[in-house]
Amino acid sequence: MRKAAVLFKFYGGEISPFDESALECALLAGLETTVFALAPESALEKLRYYTRLGVHAVLVSDPAFAGSDTLVTARVLARALREDEFDLVLCGRQSLNGDTAQVPAEVAALLGYDFIPYVTGFSVTNPVTRLGGRTVRGKTVMSLERIKVLRPASLFSRAEEVRVLSCARLGFSPEEVGSAGSPTRVIKTYERKKPRKRCVFIPPEQLLRVLRESLERQETPTAKRVTDAQKCQLAHYVGQSVRPQAENIAKRVLEIDTGTNLSIKEKAARVIAYCRENPVSVLLMPATPEYRAVAPLAAAGLGIGLCADCTALRIENDRLVMTRPALSGSTYAEIVSRSAIQAATVRTRSQSGELVFGIGYGAKDFIKEITDFAAVCGAEVVASRKMVDAGRMPYENQVGLTGRNIAPKVYVAFGVSGAVQHMVGVENAQTIIAVNSDKDAPIFGFSDYGVLLKGRTV
Repeated sequence: MRKAAVLFKFYGGEISPFDESALECALLAGLETTVFALAPESALEKLRYYTRLGVHAVLVSDPAFAGSDTLVTARVLARALREDEFDLVLCGRQSLNGDTAQVPAEVAALLGYDFIPYVTGFSVTNPVTRLGGRTVRGKTVMSLERIKVLRPASLFSRAEEVRVLSCARLGFSPEEVGSAGSPTRVIKTYERKKPRKRCVFIPPEQLLRVLRESLERQETPTAKRVTDAQKCQLAHYVGQSVRPQAENIAKRVLEIDTGTNLSIKEKAARVIAYCRENPVSVLLMPATPEYRAVAPLAAAGLGIGLCADCTALRIENDRLVMTRPALSGSTYAEIVSRSAIQAATVRTRSQSGELVFGIGYGAKDFIKEITDFAAVCGAEVVASRKMVDAGRMPYENQVGLTGRNIAPKVYVAFGVSGAVQHMVGVENAQTIIAVNSDKDAPIFGFSDYGVLLKGRTV
């Protein structure tokens, strides 16, 4: 029987449902399964419950692990996984408190396993991913979308004792783990404060007029010019989409060529080789689905810290200060790296027209009508994550914390609730118009105009 490990992430005493889904996939495939959790001792009882499903459980726990960043977390888990031989390592795509998606890729790099992200259809040999089909060759780490709901444990099943691995048991010194051993550290956190807009409600028949006026309105430039004194000497970047961010923080920029038609692992290898052969102090990559996988593979290979999904960068005292969303977008964290190479993936604004229509789950029954309307208006169509997860819209249309950032002149949100995870991706729109049947929908607090459709679900 093939053996699988499933990585569990704990937050607030709960386990990510994405990780539970990964466990169910392993059980359905008939794999001999062990779950691993890097968590406090309070997680013991929770892990014991999962053993009633017929799996083994390992708790990696020690006060010294507190404050570990993604690289140190990956190092600890990789060493724990080496206690046995596993053909597959499975995990959910995200935790409950963040969505860096770095740890699975970094574990793969440290173990020397292949890495397959964004798995939407689980197969031991031929998984389906958001980036296309893949074939498993050798030992592999997979990051799974939420595919299956975990079955409940039988009331008559018996729990198994959980094996506990401490810092000393794994051969780490306290200085190698936790905050002390982490190359990145948080220097500041603050609540994401977006001034509530005074939404002007208009009747449906005025929507076209407001659209036209908003498109004709002249944009007021707000960007601040960064002087050379506020820049570092040199920054390296991957992909033309992040060149503007590199130029904003560095006097001189150089592109690293990762080639075309190469695998994630091959592109990461190119980045690693370049950084080993050339002096690199600042490294930027785009926060696209592909490079969200390439970047942590490269970072783990180089042994450097990585800050994912940055929304802002600045140079302060010759160090790169990276700002990223945390806690599902409700909070921002400012992070610095102690690594010789300061690396980040950057959320860039994807190309979009002046007019974009967004479809949320509240408009799931009106996709054709909205897309037809968009075709008449010449608008691009995007979607919320819930619509994508439900299979109603393709992943490339997803906008938000785990999708694209857009900055159109006008964004019209149909049936979008206004969850902060989505609004992070559209907050740079010049004008936001919300069309919804729920008068209490949070989207109206972000919108310039609102259209309330009574008696209909939109």
